[in-house]
Amino acid sequence: MHMTAAVLCLGALLAASSAAAQIPGGPVGILPPSSPGTTSLPPSAGVPKAGAPAARAEPAPSKAPLPRGAVLEEVSGLVQEVDRKTFKLTIESVSGPVTLSLDRNTMVYTSSGLGTVLDLAPGQQIRAGRNADYLAYWVQLRAPAKTEPVPVPGQGTGSAAGAAAPATEGSGKSPGTTATPPATPGAAAPGP
Repeated sequence: MHMTAAVLCLGALLAASSAAAQIPGGPVGILPPSSPGTTSLPPSAGVPKAGAPAARAEPAPSKAPLPRGAVLEEVSGLVQEVDRKTFKLTIESVSGPVTLSLDRNTMVYTSSGLGTVLDLAPGQQIRAGRNADYLAYWVQLRAPAKTEPVPVPGQGTGSAAGAAAPATEGSGKSPGTTATPPATPGAAAPGP
């Protein structure tokens, strides 16, 4: 009997402590009611007043430096050398030559879509994103400036220079006759 009373007392304490823990920002323990049948919380209990905006808990800014892998910088210039044996790419940038390492995760973007490291060649204009260890995360091949083709003289619309002669002129036939196609071997000749 003594044991059951202790268990009941312990259960009552656990129920009271869990009810007090559910009051946000409130003091620990059960608050006395202000009027019969109701409970009230003190103003310091963390409940916002009517019409007041709710306060947000903002995390404290961390003062730890960023890890080396989180730094990403951009390099642009002309490809000077691609060494596929040592997985190195040398770029001639404005600030001087920059050598980047390549790995299997380096993404190569071409004008026609996703490419490979085999698409890189000396003399190409590129942009690359690198980390603090000079590892290229991505490389983008820049398309060369588009040049319009130079028209060949005598072609196109305009003057008749270079235009083909009409079919009836110079064919050796008199006007009004139709040309017959050449016969192919094994084909039946058209009848008269």
